[in-house]
Amino acid sequence: MSIFSVTKGGYALSKKLNNHYPEAELYTMKKIGKEPDHLMDGNFKKTVAQAFSRDTAIIFVMATGIVVRTLAPLLQHKTTDPAIIVIDEKGQYVISLLSGHIGGGNLLASAIADKIGGHSVITTSSDVQNKIAIDVMAINNNFVIDSMKDAKIMASAIVNNEKILIVTDAPIEISLDAQWETLSPEAYQTLEQKDDFAVLYVGNKVSMGPATLRLIPKNIVLGIGCRRDTSKTRLLDAIYEALESHDLDIRSVRKLGTVDVKADEIGLIEVADQLKLELQVISRDEIKTIQNNFPGSDFVEKTIGVRAVCEPVAQLSSYRPGKFIMEKTAFEGITIAIWEEVYEIR
Repeated sequence: MSIFSVTKGGYALSKKLNNHYPEAELYTMKKIGKEPDHLMDGNFKKTVAQAFSRDTAIIFVMATGIVVRTLAPLLQHKTTDPAIIVIDEKGQYVISLLSGHIGGGNLLASAIADKIGGHSVITTSSDVQNKIAIDVMAINNNFVIDSMKDAKIMASAIVNNEKILIVTDAPIEISLDAQWETLSPEAYQTLEQKDDFAVLYVGNKVSMGPATLRLIPKNIVLGIGCRRDTSKTRLLDAIYEALESHDLDIRSVRKLGTVDVKADEIGLIEVADQLKLELQVISRDEIKTIQNNFPGSDFVEKTIGVRAVCEPVAQLSSYRPGKFIMEKTAFEGITIAIWEEVYEIR
């Protein structure tokens, strides 16, 4: 986080903010500030540009016009731009200017206003109308937004009071007003008048019927066992085949798990890197605590000291309640088990 100011009053408020956010870097003009704060001398735009590409949030204690003109050529997309907060130098108004939802700007503005005794200024329609914001729902629940274009359509439907149908198997722990109806995926498949609603599907199935927007929970853990020197290509083929056999979206996978003797398996490491997933390594001692819950192999026990691999590591890698939707299945020297975690919509 960075805090920028260009006046004495702004710098004084920046110092006050720094007490609440000690990790923040302070930037001000050379003629105003003191080291160890960063002192600018004619390089304001360049310094802001560097912060914009580096930070997740930037606070400007100055006029909104200066900020808008400085940031205009830097803006890219709501999913990547940092949260931008603008505060007048007296701390009366704390404006969430950019990336209010996905970037966390609205929450940050409200928190700052509480700390300095100001008023937060939030202009996003869903917040003004006290409506559910789809991007906030996704962030709060670690859901993947299938399409930002579709998310915009859904957001428009919500703020314009259209009927919304949420299709999911998950328990819903948020308050829904009369605008919303809920339905299970099974019941939705038999629904004849699907066009009467904007449909929000929350789930990990690929072949779900037509929906205005899909939110994908990251609630799948794959336990993997393989022979030494199994290639990345073969492992990926097996993973995709396993997921396809259960109609699972690859984006719903949260983690891969394997046994400690495979910690240096290049193919597994490359797969985790390509899919941008954590590879959880489970020790054989941990596996032994639950291995008797699964069918075991004398050969595997003789080879590495435990009777089962992919099922125990899937369950142990999760650390969350759930169930197996695919027990150990062999794919030409590769074994995979699929653990589906229970989740709720908060």
